[in-house]
Amino acid sequence: MDYIFILEVFCFIVFIFSGISKIVSKEEFGKTVSSLLESKKLVRITVIVVPFFEIVAAALMLFADTKWISKILILGLLGAFLVASFIAISKKRSVSCNCFGNLIPEKLGYDSFYKISFLIIVDAFLMLDTSNYTLLNGPIENIVVSVIVSTVVLVVYGIYKNLIALNEIKL
Repeated sequence: MDYIFILEVFCFIVFIFSGISKIVSKEEFGKTVSSLLESKKLVRITVIVVPFFEIVAAALMLFADTKWISKILILGLLGAFLVASFIAISKKRSVSCNCFGNLIPEKLGYDSFYKISFLIIVDAFLMLDTSNYTLLNGPIENIVVSVIVSTVVLVVYGIYKNLIALNEIKL
């Protein structure tokens, strides 16, 4: 099993899911951005540009010739998300992350900082990969296993975060 391929598929699924969920939860994502940025114009632009770039980054991973562009774009997005975490931490505010729209409840802060840092390391590691395999041309058994593993990890993470959020609600 090619572990680099699993990581690439994981990044693909994370970014396509994240971009689509931000579009679906546009208002919630807008609230997150407006709590971090002062300029209303910049907020409106960010709410459109971030999910668009997430989906484009994921789509570029599908083609061997554009995988390197995807990895650079992902690194830039992760850098911006890291800055957002720092802003939330420095303002000492409880800011909803909306990393996956409103499907997975999270707050920006040290937890998001650690997750983003991990993804930066994964993306940097993927930049060293020179294979031409993608979701469109990789060995079918690698594609199936990678999609299943990546989806299960994301679903388990979502269930975990939702259970934590439910536990915090006082009835």
